[in-house]
Amino acid sequence: MKIYTFPKLVQKLFPDIVWFIPNRQNQVFLTFDDGPHPVYTAQILKILHQHNTRASFFVLAQKALLHPEIINQICHQGHTVGLHGYDHQSLLFKPASAIAGELTKCQKIFTEVTNRSLRFFRPPFGQFSPALVKLSHRLNLKIVLWRIMTYDFDPNFNQKLILKMINKRIKSGDVIVLHDGHENSHQTVDLLEQLVILIKKIGLQPATLPQLSKFCLDI
Repeated sequence: MKIYTFPKLVQKLFPDIVWFIPNRQNQVFLTFDDGPHPVYTAQILKILHQHNTRASFFVLAQKALLHPEIINQICHQGHTVGLHGYDHQSLLFKPASAIAGELTKCQKIFTEVTNRSLRFFRPPFGQFSPALVKLSHRLNLKIVLWRIMTYDFDPNFNQKLILKMINKRIKSGDVIVLHDGHENSHQTVDLLEQLVILIKKIGLQPATLPQLSKFCLDI
C-alpha cells in the first residue's frame, strides 16, 4: 500500500523523522522524487534557475548511474541531493541485512558518481518501520518525509486542482513532494513555474533542505 498522508499520531511517534521544518524565514521546501530523468529533471532545473529557487532531489541510485551529469548539475546549482533507494522497490518487508546492503550500495554509488556523500533519505512510497528508522540513523541518513503531497503523478489531479489544494494548505515549514522521474512528470514541469509564483506571492520562500546544499558543495 502506498502512503501519501501521515496521521499526526505517527508523526509524534517518530520525532526523528523530518516531517516539516519550522523556521523564521517563511521557508517551504520543494522536493522532487524518482529522478534523475534526462528530460524532466533538466527542464525542472531550468525553471528553478530562472526563478532563483532552490529545491531538493531524492534520487534513485540506479538512475544516477545512467545520468551522473544530472546529479552533478543538481549539486552545482546549489540544490539538495538525497537518496530515494536503488530502484524504488519498497524496503518495508525486507530483512535488515538486505536494507543495510542496499543503502550502503547506494551510498557507494553516489560517492563514485559525485565524489560526495549523502545525508538525507526518503524511503520509496514513504514506507518505513522502526527498524528502518534505526538502521538509517546508524548509516548517518536522516529520513525526510513530507506534510504536503501534490499528487502531480496522478492524471486525475490537474494543475488547477493541485494549485488550489496547495494554496489552501501550505504554511511555513512545509515539506512538499513533487516528482521529476515519474511517467507523468510532464505535468510537474507544466505546474512548477506557477507553483513557485504562488508560493512567493503568498509570502513564502522555496528553499533547499537546511545545510544539505553546503554538504553537497563542501565534501
